[in-house]
Amino acid sequence: MRRFTSFLLFALLLCSSCSKNDENTPRGISSRPRQQTTQQVVPVTNVSIMINDTAMKITSLSFERHGDGNGGGMTIIANDNVQKVIAEVYNFYQTNPPGMIYTEEVSYLTRQNSSGSWDDVYARPLPRDDQVTFDNFTPLSDSVVTGNFSATFYSTDSAKEKKTITVRGTFQLVFVH
Repeated sequence: MRRFTSFLLFALLLCSSCSKNDENTPRGISSRPRQQTTQQVVPVTNVSIMINDTAMKITSLSFERHGDGNGGGMTIIANDNVQKVIAEVYNFYQTNPPGMIYTEEVSYLTRQNSSGSWDDVYARPLPRDDQVTFDNFTPLSDSVVTGNFSATFYSTDSAKEKKTITVRGTFQLVFVH
C-alpha cells in the first residue's frame, strides 16, 4: 500500500509539472512560438458609381473583355432598379506601353420602375466628355484591371430647363485566365 501511495503521489507531481504554464503566460495560452503563416490576398472585383455625387446601389454587375490586342475591347454594365450605367472601350490599339488608343463611351439609362424597359437615354454635351481610363498598361490581358470612368448627360425636366447629370465610377475587375 505504501508503494501504491508513493507511486500515486509521484504521478500527480509529474502531471502537475507537465501542465504548469510559464508564470508570464496567461492561463490557457501556450508559451511555444506560433508558426508564421503567409496569407495570400485574393483580389476582388469592385465597381463604385456616383450619380450627381450620390452613390448608386449596384444590384447587378457584369463585365467582359473581348480580344487581347488590337481591335479588342471591354464593357462594364452596372444597374440598380431604375438606373443603368454602361462604360465601354472598343477598337483598342496598343502601341508600345504606355501608348493606348481606343474608342470610349459611357451611357446612362433610366426607367420608371424595376419591371419597365430602359427607355430614357440621356443627351450628351457637345463635344462629348466621356472618359474611360486605365491604371494598367495592358488592360486587355492583365488579370486585375483598375481605372475609372466619367461622363456628363442632360435631362430635361421641363421645356425650358436643362438639368446636368454627372456619372463617375471606379473599377477593379478581376479576370480569371
